[in-house]
Amino acid sequence: MPFSVQMVLVAWLFYSVAIWSDLILKKGLLNWVVIVFAIGFLCDLTGTSIMMSHTKFMQLSLHEFSGAVTLFLMAVHLSWALIAKFKNGKAEQ
Repeated sequence: MPFSVQMVLVAWLFYSVAIWSDLILKKGLLNWVVIVFAIGFLCDLTGTSIMMSHTKFMQLSLHEFSGAVTLFLMAVHLSWALIAKFKNGKAEQ
């Protein structure tokens, strides 16, 4: 299995742990959940970057478009979580 695919699968694992922990624990935005989500984002970004480096040219297929939108939304979600933590939970409310 290529390393890029492994990175995307690890990202999925970290995302799942972060999201499900947040939903199940319901104790607010915990530091470790934000860290796990950030690690997942970095793994996803790494895997996607490696995959993009192996293509000779960019096509705008549905797969590439949805992947770019998803990565963008995860970056926004991570940014929101980091801002919430730096503002002592005010953005969380």
